[in-house]
Amino acid sequence: GAYDDSYRLVAQGDVRAVASVRSLPDDREIRSIDCGRRHEIMRFSGDGRFLAHLDEIGTLRVYRVGDGKPALDAVPECGGAVAFSPDGRQLAVGLSGPIVVFDLETGREHNRWPAHARPYRLAFHPDNRQLAVGYAEADIASVYDAADGRLVADLPIGPTSSQVVAWHPDGKRLAVAGNDPRIKIWDVAARRELATLVGHVQQVGTLSFHPNGELLVSTSWD
Repeated sequence: GAYDDSYRLVAQGDVRAVASVRSLPDDREIRSIDCGRRHEIMRFSGDGRFLAHLDEIGTLRVYRVGDGKPALDAVPECGGAVAFSPDGRQLAVGLSGPIVVFDLETGREHNRWPAHARPYRLAFHPDNRQLAVGYAEADIASVYDAADGRLVADLPIGPTSSQVVAWHPDGKRLAVAGNDPRIKIWDVAARRELATLVGHVQQVGTLSFHPNGELLVSTSWD
């Protein structure tokens, strides 16, 4: 399932490939969306206005929660590289080659640019203006300008596959990990590694900072 940022909405899929969007804490269904195929990943925009549904064969569809209608055309073969901007106005998708940014107000493609390698995870900067990219396999992680695709920084993290990335709320620091279970914290502007966090012994699958910036949570295969 998936939650919006305020934990007032939850989306749950069933065996019939129907997503039920429910309000919390009263657990009242406010929208039922037939997604066609069973979900692999579901994700809300932070404001809860949009629901991204990645099905079991890798096709991405995005729905408006208000009316349950598609918000943009299907995007094939995107893997799990999908990220909403914090303001809920943009959606970034990593395809097998390029990165594509959609304007959710119009449903149209806003921009696209080539990536160094196949994107694995994406994360918008807290101010919506930059996009961090973790790759399926590379020795760098990248930060791009989300408006024009200009490269802002390549961070030399060392050979790491299945890279996951997360911005600190201050927008200055980026956490990166992957099959190298050491979590590295980078000063993006300075392109400088600030810390290496050890503890996991297997691949790190998710990273998330607490909104106050004092804690970082990670999950791993261990």
